[in-house]
Amino acid sequence: MKRSEWQGLTTHEPVSDPSSDSEAEREANASLAVAVIKQAVTDYRKLKESKTETRKIEGGWMCRTAVMKEIEDFFEENGGAAFYLELVGGGLDVTAILKKIKNE
Repeated sequence: MKRSEWQGLTTHEPVSDPSSDSEAEREANASLAVAVIKQAVTDYRKLKESKTETRKIEGGWMCRTAVMKEIEDFFEENGGAAFYLELVGGGLDVTAILKKIKNE
């Protein structure tokens, strides 16, 4: 891949016009977005239930509170979850999701 081709992939700017995407591409993007959100919620719940401060995640030992903070930041108003929820195209609120999983 040439440098000019991958430079556009490293930014948060859309590589192509989303209105030109096919229905299958939009559905695939929405499915991926839902999977990312679900995994973040699942990981947060597991960490919250954990009694130990360190936990093995993805083959490495992680500090429980640090990972929980990263997930909380992901669900903040300007966090990454907002982008994924935009791909889903629903009226879901990222802060409402965070509030719900923190209070469970």
